[in-house]
Amino acid sequence: MSAPPAAAPPPPGNNDWRANIPQSYRSEEVNAIAKVLAELEPGAVLASKLMLASQFENQMFAGATDLANYRKKIQKRLKKMQKNYKAPAATSVVVLLEQQKEQVVQLQRRLKSLYGEKLELIVKYGKATVKEFGKNGHEKADNLMNHIDQAITWAADIGVIPVDKAVLVRTGQSVRIPRRSPQEYLAHLNKISGDLEKRVDNIRGYCVKMMRHDIFFAEKLDEMEENV
Repeated sequence: MSAPPAAAPPPPGNNDWRANIPQSYRSEEVNAIAKVLAELEPGAVLASKLMLASQFENQMFAGATDLANYRKKIQKRLKKMQKNYKAPAATSVVVLLEQQKEQVVQLQRRLKSLYGEKLELIVKYGKATVKEFGKNGHEKADNLMNHIDQAITWAADIGVIPVDKAVLVRTGQSVRIPRRSPQEYLAHLNKISGDLEKRVDNIRGYCVKMMRHDIFFAEKLDEMEENV
């Protein structure tokens, strides 16, 4: 059994190599590790190994000296596991469900720590932002509304706000979260993780620019100082 191919590495940066590694790259590595771990255990699926894979990747990331060493450590450890791993005795369905539930909680906690404040700001100012942005044209405001409603849904999905407080701008009604098994929820949260990393800053940027001028100008000044 061979380890999955490495994700395409990010471009070289300054001496602080960890600061130049985007979360999307690390997420790809976590998925690749989870795939190997799932293949080692009969009946296991990728989603059930994401939390373990995340801990594995964090350990490699913290201990590596550079990007090449990080990749080497991961591949070496995975090959060793593939050679020596012995599958544990069959786990009862009840125990497996409890483990998956705990993994959901841990992943929600991680996403909240990374994106909670940004999502809270979007939830608070989303409706007013769409109204103000409507002065630029209905079509643009409608498109922004879709993005803001998606962010509000993410906020409910990861537990930043209660579902009944996650009111969509378009409908004025609370978000409806479909029922999912713990395994399905893990897969869903993993997808959300990638979406948040790619999109939440842009959505928040509109809310800050339209409704929180103090934050907008403070961040612009910080940006200018960093570029001097």
